[in-house]
Amino acid sequence: MATVGMIANKDTTILESACARNAAVEIRYELTGGERLSCRTRMIELASDRILLDAPRYPDRTRRIPVGVSVDVLVTVVAKRYRFESVIIDDRTIIRLNDRQRVRGIALVIPDRVVEDQRRDHFRIAVSGRDPIGVRLVECHPDMRDACLVGASIVDGRMANISAGGISAVFAPGTFAARDCDRFFFATSRCPVWMLRS
Repeated sequence: MATVGMIANKDTTILESACARNAAVEIRYELTGGERLSCRTRMIELASDRILLDAPRYPDRTRRIPVGVSVDVLVTVVAKRYRFESVIIDDRTIIRLNDRQRVRGIALVIPDRVVEDQRRDHFRIAVSGRDPIGVRLVECHPDMRDACLVGASIVDGRMANISAGGISAVFAPGTFAARDCDRFFFATSRCPVWMLRS
């Protein structure tokens, strides 16, 4: 079982920030019979050996997540969504909010790591580094999108990230204006020299 001192500082910071904001949480899990369920709750406290959350909310109020069940937890902190895996270690813990108020909640094992989650169909990989991948855009012919005009506009930039769904590229400020949104370009890129040598 991990403790706060055993996980990376950045992960501790994310969990502390989520608790300080009482961030909304989605918990996904699967029961022994194969039934897949999810519920919503909020993070309350990061203790030295566990994470305390408010009692999960279901349409069926009688349901509880059994102790020992592995869970996948999604939490949003400052417009970024994070994911971590954990295990339920207490399904009826009492959490002290202040001197007068206590709530019933659940306790999770502190995860070994917290990763940034992506809300998209294709996972994106950042490609910035010591030798950025250059991207060149050449404007398409206005009447034939599979051809370019001689002397067509050429714009150079660098690739920011790539996925099975496409690329994201960065260009100098002012390269494009709002009126450019209906223009089409061919995109080409070059591999860094060190990749060609390996």
